[in-house]
Parts: sequence; structure tokens; C-alpha cells
Amino acid sequence: MDLVDIVDLFRVCGLFALLIGAAYTDLVWGKVFNWLTYPAIVIGLLVAVAIGGQDRPFLLENGQTIIRSTPALTSCLFGLFLGFGVFYLFYLLGGVGMGDVKLMAAIGALMGWAFVLVAALYSALAGAVIGVAVLIYNKKFGEGLKKSACVMFSPSMMKEEKHVDGTAVLTGLTVPYGFAMAVGTLLAWLKGVA
Repeated sequence: MDLVDIVDLFRVCGLFALLIGAAYTDLVWGKVFNWLTYPAIVIGLLVAVAIGGQDRPFLLENGQTIIRSTPALTSCLFGLFLGFGVFYLFYLLGGVGMGDVKLMAAIGALMGWAFVLVAALYSALAGAVIGVAVLIYNKKFGEGLKKSACVMFSPSMMKEEKHVDGTAVLTGLTVPYGFAMAVGTLLAWLKGVA
């Protein structure tokens, strides 16, 4: 294991620490805190500078060689801005909190722009499943579907009730989207996107 592998392992460990912390704080307090996201952004960018976006061979157990690449600084910066920008639009529409926006930006800074796109997709799928489960558990599935359909035609309806961080919610229930993002990002990592 050379120095690049060790630094890359530090990046992945930072990602897992971020995901565990975000999932926990979102489930317990309903928020993803800055003290989680800001250091992850700094770590992601510093590791990208240290590694320099290198392609290197990686030998599998069966003797097959694959080329594994680490994201370059430009990929991580673009991932930071892409993760922030896409989720900031959802924040403006009242769908996620600002902590969720910064969490996806941190994921982009750690893993690069290609990874953040897949992680965002898997996070949306995990969020939908968790949202349906929360609605069913609280016996508000019909109400949630009805209000979601109405919001599609009149987004101003979204401003009915507020979450602990000030974001609007439709049914008085919130989905721990930081938890959903942690699950979606883990799925993206397990699929081998990174």
C-alpha cells in the first residue's frame, strides 16, 4: 500500500464518518450540522490536491487488474458546486433543509462530480421509500399523496407547516433526508461508482 492509497483511504473514511454522523444527527435532532459538513469539504479538497487525480492499477484476488482512479481537484470542486447547486434548488422549493444541501456538497467535494450525480439519484430513491414508509406509519399516506399532487400545480401550498430548521413541510411530518442521503450515498459507493 503506497502513500496515495493511504491518502485515498483517508478520503473514504472521511466519507463514511460524514455519512454516519449525518444519519445520526438527522435521526436524533432533525438536522445535519455544519460541524460535520464543513470539515468534510476541506478534507475532500485537500485529499484531491494531495492525490492529484491519479489512475493506478489495482489487483483483484483473481489476478485481474483494473484501473482505479481518484478524483482530481477539478472533479471535486465541480462535485462540490454541483451537489450544492442541485440541492439548493430543492431547498428553494422547500423540499430539503440547508444542512442537506451542505451534506451533498461535502459528498461532492470528497468523491467528485460523477459520484455525486449517482449518489443524488440513489438518495432521491431512498428518500422516496423512507417518505412513503413515514406516511404509512403515521397513517397519512392518502393525505401525503393528495398534497404532493396539489403542490405540483401550486408550489405556494408548500408553505403550510415548518420543520425544526425552518423548511416547509406538507403534512406536518418530515423525512430524515440526511439519513436518506447517507443510505443513497452508501448504495452508490457499494455499486462501485467511486
